[in-house]
Amino acid sequence: MLTVMALLVAIMGIALPNIDVARFRLDGEVQSLALMINSAQRLAVLRQYDIVLAFDETEDRIRLHHDTDKDGVVDTGEEVRFIQLEDEVVFGRGGATALPEGGANVTFTEVQDGLPSMTFRRNGSASENGVIYLTSLLASRVGGHSEHTRAIAIERATGQVTCMSYRTSSWEIGC
Repeated sequence: MLTVMALLVAIMGIALPNIDVARFRLDGEVQSLALMINSAQRLAVLRQYDIVLAFDETEDRIRLHHDTDKDGVVDTGEEVRFIQLEDEVVFGRGGATALPEGGANVTFTEVQDGLPSMTFRRNGSASENGVIYLTSLLASRVGGHSEHTRAIAIERATGQVTCMSYRTSSWEIGC
């Protein structure tokens, strides 16, 4: 029994330092956000009004606005919800090269209340093509951890959401 326990402790001592918790948190958060963005698109189609996503980079959160009157302004009575990014996950590229859509943390040019934003229309299309870059807090502060960078790309015509990972100095589809 003692031999087995000693062997388990030795294996854990070798394996635990090699687990990249920041990357696993990042992957989970990107999957969750991609699902939330897909849900917002479907909600716009179902409810037949605009859904606006505004990206607050300073607070590391996304504002989801149900723009029922389609005026691009948060009015009294319109539902607004905030989605906070997971701990240790921030907007940014963390040293990874930019995709053709641009190098800003959020490449959408539409602005709502001073925040970069994009709108899903009632037909499911997006207001523009754009990319949201996410990285670990470690990569954003220290650098040199570009493999900790993910991107969520949204296509204008269809509203399709594509998740990408930065690995070995190039972007790959999938997270």
